[in-house]
Amino acid sequence: MLLLPTNFFNYAEYYEEMKILKKKGKIEGGVDIFITVYNEPLEIIKETVKAAKSMNIDHKTYILDDGKSEEVKKLAEKLDVHYITRKRNKDYKAGNINNALTKTQGRFFAVFDADYIPHKNFLIKTLPFFMSNKVALVQTPQVYRNKNNLISRGASDVQKVFYEVIFKGKNKFNSVFWVGTNGIFRRKAIEEVGGIYAHKSEDLFTSYLLHQAGWSTIYISDILARGIGPDTLEEYHNQQVRWAGGGFHMFFKQNPLFKDITVDQKIQYLLSSTFYFSGIVIFLIMLIPILYLLFGFIPLNAPFEVWASHYIPFFLVQFVVILWITRKVSWDSFILSTNSFVAYIQALFNTLFSKEIKWVATGSVKKVKREKKPIDFLWVHIIILLLSIVSIPIGLLNIDKPIITAINTFWVLLNIILLGKFTIFNLSYKKNYK
Repeated sequence: MLLLPTNFFNYAEYYEEMKILKKKGKIEGGVDIFITVYNEPLEIIKETVKAAKSMNIDHKTYILDDGKSEEVKKLAEKLDVHYITRKRNKDYKAGNINNALTKTQGRFFAVFDADYIPHKNFLIKTLPFFMSNKVALVQTPQVYRNKNNLISRGASDVQKVFYEVIFKGKNKFNSVFWVGTNGIFRRKAIEEVGGIYAHKSEDLFTSYLLHQAGWSTIYISDILARGIGPDTLEEYHNQQVRWAGGGFHMFFKQNPLFKDITVDQKIQYLLSSTFYFSGIVIFLIMLIPILYLLFGFIPLNAPFEVWASHYIPFFLVQFVVILWITRKVSWDSFILSTNSFVAYIQALFNTLFSKEIKWVATGSVKKVKREKKPIDFLWVHIIILLLSIVSIPIGLLNIDKPIITAINTFWVLLNIILLGKFTIFNLSYKKNYK
């Protein structure tokens, strides 16, 4: 019996076994490669299409063009790949893929964003997992190849922690979800759940439906494609609002606790959907020290030794665990993740009040004019930064409890550094204004 591959297995041997079984008719054949396109620069699309077309194992490559571009259509003809477009861009990316599924026949289909260049061996490493008839999706990491400033470096490092640590753990509980690109599906499974879920977080909710239908999903940590991540404030903010919006939508409108999935899956999806509440926590952590220094506000009445005996071990363990897992704490990722609280809180309000936001794909590859200036995303950061700066001299001039004042001053100084570096970079980065 052929077992599913793991990182300890020889993929070349599995590939050979797969070819033999395919010849014997014991594995379903036919692979479609979908490259979703929406106004990306032609050179970016060309690089991705050429790489997709040259992947090992027979397949058909399709450009799914929601930009309806004649240039892209001509590119498809030149590169000898299939071109699909549609009259209306209903349901965004989900609708684009669902439309392509009505015009293709492959038993399996892989999806790549326009800027994600797949490796030649992508299919060799992913297809063997479908030897199990229960597998609906094989997902690979989402890795950025641009690391040229605070935003792109920080985003890349945050992704690294997610895919090298968290996603590997989700494998154990059959809770791996599609991340929108670099994944390959069994068509039968997607058809069974009614297609790609029509939502701006189509990846998360499509996986959610698959798990409710009893399908399995698998993650392999091999880097098999590299793309372009956000490198401007607007791109990063919009990405985080979209991701957080998916989590909040799940929590408030499709809570995992009330779905027909395993207990482990309930916990995993609940963790994914509640993570973005951390935006409120970060906001309060920034605000409370300011309130103490300005007004003497103390949220917790307890002797210092009682507070220290509970908080300090928690803080150290949290820091040590992260350091041990990642081997390195990236300053850029720390700055970026801390300053994401505004995007998370905005996503929460959008969900609670059913506010729709314009969908823009992530990445620095879009030919779109900046719709907002950096200050539009930074005004909350700036207000907190100014209050932090003002609160220190006021707190020091009105010292009542020296130890508590010292602790709160330390946190305010740390917040000034985190907020200040983030704000200064984004106000001075020229690409934010193009």
